[in-house]
Amino acid sequence: MKQKEFNKRYDKYQKNNLPTPFWDNTRETLEYVYYNDEVDYFHRILNSNNKLNVSNNLVEALENITDSGFYYPYISKYFVYKNNNYMLVEGLSHRHSFEEVVRVLYDFPESFKITRDMERYYSKQELDYLKKVQKYLLFIDLKDLSSIKKSITRYRSKKQKKYGSALIRLCDDKTLKNILNNKTNYMVMIPEDISIYKDKEIFDERKELIIDSKYDFKLFIEYTYREVKSYKDIKKGHKNNKLKDNDQVVVEYFNILERY
Repeated sequence: MKQKEFNKRYDKYQKNNLPTPFWDNTRETLEYVYYNDEVDYFHRILNSNNKLNVSNNLVEALENITDSGFYYPYISKYFVYKNNNYMLVEGLSHRHSFEEVVRVLYDFPESFKITRDMERYYSKQELDYLKKVQKYLLFIDLKDLSSIKKSITRYRSKKQKKYGSALIRLCDDKTLKNILNNKTNYMVMIPEDISIYKDKEIFDERKELIIDSKYDFKLFIEYTYREVKSYKDIKKGHKNNKLKDNDQVVVEYFNILERY
């Protein structure tokens, strides 16, 4: 189907100059459609051509009509087209959406970095997300792209298959230190309703990957047993100033399968 014929389905929106939701049943995608006059941004001249705008991203659609936007700088490898060939280089670059930054990180987890002076362009939540994702991609040995053509085998990770069903637990540094020094072999939970944990027959023998405060992977563990205890019985290995001696907690014991 030619583009002009394809675009006829948007004709009913020709009077709409604000992004209008349009559900594409064939492709099962949500788009935002609007028409506006073309603008010569250098001379700020309007040309009445009633130009069609289609975007699958509302942020992008509103960005175009409000002259607003985002700026996310980073350093990474990337491909440039030169002399009829794609060359791999490394240096400063940027994107205008967080999704695009994540795509770069996914393609180049080894070389991707955000310097201290670049952090002001990101929220703390975004920085935490990028750090955690990068640490995981490196943990499963995902490498930077070396060719513009992405091999399908890149997305078949043996380590992801091994650890994919394990939860990832962020462990505070004091607790982790005690575990690494073989002083404790348990994790502590403080649930709202502790009664559901008193049945010893109901226990999930799950596995977890343990990360530290910097999101570095430290342990791979498997839980073997659970019991309800008073805080006074476990406080030597697990300090919590909010708990009193007779407060009840859930103690989950584990075996260490791997150390990193």
